[in-house]
Amino acid sequence: MNDKKILEFFKTGQRDKAFKQLYSLYPRIKKLVLSKGGKQSDAQDVFQEALIILNRNLEQSNFKLTASFYTYLYSVSRFVWKDMQSKFTTQELHDLKDNEVSIFQHVLEEKNIALPRTLFAN
Repeated sequence: MNDKKILEFFKTGQRDKAFKQLYSLYPRIKKLVLSKGGKQSDAQDVFQEALIILNRNLEQSNFKLTASFYTYLYSVSRFVWKDMQSKFTTQELHDLKDNEVSIFQHVLEEKNIALPRTLFAN
């Protein structure tokens, strides 16, 4: 998988091709979630959420991807899974690196968007 090619697909509006490439990363994210006690359905939910967050961020003109797509999705997935489990300790939050704080903020923003969407869907 070539990150430059995926980024070019996004820039030229070929999101279907970009996501097709990104889905090749799913087995690695699934392994992460399963190793943390999750189920396959959890891994699917986490990966979908990570892709939504990535897509929203790529639509913002000021967003700069500073890592590989895998590294970014892995970090987002890790935060999404821990957030789903409500397992963040105060020390873990305090020890976040600058780039991790930014990723965690994106996860929280998506969570704030998803809650009203869920409430209105019922």
